[in-house]
Amino acid sequence: MPRSRNRIRRESLRERANAAFDCGAALREQGQPREARVELERALRLERQLHGDDNNLDVGATLYLLGWTLEDLGELEEAREHLERALAIGLEGHDGELHAPIASTLHTLGSVVDKLGELVE
Repeated sequence: MPRSRNRIRRESLRERANAAFDCGAALREQGQPREARVELERALRLERQLHGDDNNLDVGATLYLLGWTLEDLGELEEAREHLERALAIGLEGHDGELHAPIASTLHTLGSVVDKLGELVE
């Protein structure tokens, strides 16, 4: 595939992933977690296609929001898996430094672990 076609394909994937993420975020904010989950899972598939793996901060952001949405739905084990992966990506992407997205992920992960009854005091 010529370079310009490949670049156009990548831009299209990026735009579709961003649109699905934004739609999922808006649906979650409007109290529609089931619908948000569908859009966030679509965003995650597109981002993985675009980046080739999970080691990307965009993927981490989507995993975080999807984990938070799963918490809302009461799907705590799956939420924890997504949040733990989002945390690992965030820490790696920020060289282990604590940034606001990492703090948010830790907070939400703590809430999920507490709801699972596994929080150590």
